[in-house]
Amino acid sequence: MKTIFLILTIAFCFIAKAQDPNIIPSINDTTSTYLIKLNDNTELSGKILENKNNEIIFNDITIGKVNIPVKKIVKLVRLSGDQYCILTTNDGKKFIGQIISQNETELNLKTESLGVLTIPNTKIRDIKLAEKEQFVNGKYFFPNPHPTRYFFAPSAIQLERGEGYYQNAYVLANSVQVGVTDHFSMGGGIVIPVLFFLTPKFGYKVAKNVYLGGGLLVAASFIPDMHFGLGVGYGSITLGSKEYNFTLNAGWGFSKAETYNSQTQTSDYKWKYAKKPMFSINGAVRVAPKLSLITENWIFATEQYTYDSYTGTDTYESRYGSIISFGFRLMGERNSFDLAMAIPTFEGTTFGFPYVDYVFKF
Repeated sequence: MKTIFLILTIAFCFIAKAQDPNIIPSINDTTSTYLIKLNDNTELSGKILENKNNEIIFNDITIGKVNIPVKKIVKLVRLSGDQYCILTTNDGKKFIGQIISQNETELNLKTESLGVLTIPNTKIRDIKLAEKEQFVNGKYFFPNPHPTRYFFAPSAIQLERGEGYYQNAYVLANSVQVGVTDHFSMGGGIVIPVLFFLTPKFGYKVAKNVYLGGGLLVAASFIPDMHFGLGVGYGSITLGSKEYNFTLNAGWGFSKAETYNSQTQTSDYKWKYAKKPMFSINGAVRVAPKLSLITENWIFATEQYTYDSYTGTDTYESRYGSIISFGFRLMGERNSFDLAMAIPTFEGTTFGFPYVDYVFKF
């Protein structure tokens, strides 16, 4: 087990070190709109006026011209297609529309109900850029803060470089996941006071509404006499958008399990691979600006021990069981609460139990 954790740690350090901190390519495009995120989580939107070696000169649509050191930029994205926004004036009025043009004195905004509005820059308090798909029946749907996970199961959608989240479930279970690159994230956590775990994950968008990824979950106990160890390597495919999606995860597990010898009446703990694969089938649908419906369902095999008194032999039989869950997520732009009901379907079980967690995106 120590070897597994050592390999994961070395791999994490190597990938983190291998990333080029200069994420700004040679951009000479001064007509497109770009989104810039700084290392203090400040976000700027506008056009690149000049791209130098150590800094770019940027014209933000709210604060105007600003010089930005390249070393402080963690994300730079070209916003393609029609550029929509929510514009707030100094007196608190909000307008939703498409930015047609902006110069040093005024901005022209095309709205569905009022036509083209010309608004002086001095009267603009704030402009929040958004894609057209984020407006549904006149309502603004802020970007889903947690498209990379359901309740616990992952999707193939990946955290972007510098993004991360903290998750707390049942108060005692705490975890963190951070995007090392746009395609690789590293995380881990503890379940107080029993165990700790690591969760490296990778993912790629391979086509429109198609994501592929995978990862590893490895857990062990703080308590030596507990003899607990568990792991699974998995692959993922996610179909859909960040707001409406379906994910299939398939993996193969391994665990430190007790083996009992009835003849010697002794037990031993050994690492063993599962005899059958495990799966999770998950889905999410956003039904309101702050509400998503989620289902997360696990299918896995458990070993059942039997002893044949006539032959004096021990047998272990693998049988599939499942845990199905359904619930909802209440979310803001950074915070979310999940509430669900989980129901085991193993033979002899007739109960369900609630699942509750809180997640903060940073």
